[in-house]
Amino acid sequence: MVATSVAEETLPWQPGLAMVHFRVAGSEVSDRVAAILAQIVEAHAGRLPLTEVDVDDRPQLAARYNVRATPSVLLLRDGSVVDRVIGDASRTLVQSLLDARAAESCGRARSTREIPRMRTVWRRPPTS
Repeated sequence: MVATSVAEETLPWQPGLAMVHFRVAGSEVSDRVAAILAQIVEAHAGRLPLTEVDVDDRPQLAARYNVRATPSVLLLRDGSVVDRVIGDASRTLVQSLLDARAAESCGRARSTREIPRMRTVWRRPPTS
């Protein structure tokens, strides 16, 4: 077995928008977020790539992308992280981030103040 350094561990480059879900297997919150992301990908008819990463299996990749909590959803544009949702992501939240970035790509954003360079959103799971 050859050890992979953190610098060598990267996600495959995707043109345009793509999502990466860093998760832990067996986590109820990670499973809930995975189901939401699957619905979003299905709604985009396969035009939105989704990569699932188990942080226990690929800790170097999680470290490279500064993932310190799971679940974490990274939104990438042309391989660069543009948004990050940490915790229990709702479909509405993820879809609004995607819509904003798609509008930015199409030049529909009214001003640069509407779309920050990068957002990090923390979401706590609902309490029972």
